Amino acid sequence: MSLSSGVDGCGMSKQEECIKCKTAGFPNQLIGFKKSTRINPINGKPFWDLINPDNSEHEHKQNGTYLKHLKMVN
Repeated sequence: MSLSSGVDGCGMSKQEECIKCKTAGFPNQLIGFKKSTRINPINGKPFWDLINPDNSEHEHKQNGTYLKHLKMVN
């Protein structure tokens, strides 16, 4: 679900609500996707980093803990 769109200086094209945080009971956590310089050695495609609106790395909230996440594009 896209909550806002537009291009900013960090390479993100839009921001969306984080579904994993929402299902863990933390709604309205906006994230953006930024192409990483890391490449998946299996398929040769880049990883995508999850970025908060303040350009910091997004960590999923789940039951009081934080989980880091990488998104891979097929």
